[in-house]
Amino acid sequence: MKNRILHSIILVFLCLPSTSGIAQPFSERGLFPPQTSVQVLDNIHDGKTMVMLVPQFVLIDQIRIEIDRRIKYRHWISYAPHYVQNNSEFQTHWGAGLGATYKWFIAPESPIYIGGGLQFTHHALENWAFDDLSRSRIWLYKTGITQYGINAIAGQYIRFFPRVYGDIYVGLGYRFSTTTTSDGKPHEFYNGFFNLGYQGVMFVFGLRVGIML
Repeated sequence: MKNRILHSIILVFLCLPSTSGIAQPFSERGLFPPQTSVQVLDNIHDGKTMVMLVPQFVLIDQIRIEIDRRIKYRHWISYAPHYVQNNSEFQTHWGAGLGATYKWFIAPESPIYIGGGLQFTHHALENWAFDDLSRSRIWLYKTGITQYGINAIAGQYIRFFPRVYGDIYVGLGYRFSTTTTSDGKPHEFYNGFFNLGYQGVMFVFGLRVGIML
């Protein structure tokens, strides 16, 4: 009798490693939650929040960080706060704005999307000149420019690494601007490429790079 009990105990211990090995496949199938803190993101649809940098806006004196947020499967919204600054000897220029773009992915698991959005940016400029008589700067006038825009775009996300993505998009936009000056005269200001108070249809394109949180 004692030998039977002893043999039963030994048999149970011998079976324990096999039982542990069988439990792992059930976990991988999702019947039990995996005991890991690392989340594998195979594509854009696996994530919820992404922080993106938009390098091309540096060319127009703008720092722009965009936050992409999934609202439900295949539906995302991108928020784009931005800051503008370009000071020179005879002009101080700063600005700030916000954009929001809704994106809809055209098919399940597809990285291609279409979307549309709104944006606005306000610019404040202080203008100076050099006075030959006093040999100093004199203040001239102040200008405020607020530009509103609407965009329609199509784009595609590209996965570089498990949590690093790129996004390239193209589309059309329309801009409407209001300008006020302290001297009551019309003035135009450029950021190197565009008139800050531009109004009309424009081509929209961009490249973004960011990380999935």
